Amino acid sequence: MLVFGTNILLYAANEQSEFHDVCRRRLNEARNDVSPSFVTWSICYEFMQACTHPRFPANPWRLDRAWDFVESILDSPSFLHTPTY
Repeated sequence: MLVFGTNILLYAANEQSEFHDVCRRRLNEARNDVSPSFVTWSICYEFMQACTHPRFPANPWRLDRAWDFVESILDSPSFLHTPTY
């Protein structure tokens, strides 16, 4: 079981990061693995807040692009997320 944090998602999203390749590869491996992986709603929120901020490295993402990234993770069969109450 793995829990992916905000920084891993940000590195996976930022192609200019020195950690991009390894984080993107690990995230994609987890998405296709049979073992469950987790991401919390607060991590999703922090990711979206950071990558749409004007000071995000390279170019800030539009909100719809950030949500598409999060949604692609949440739609993966191996990724579980905690429900909101």
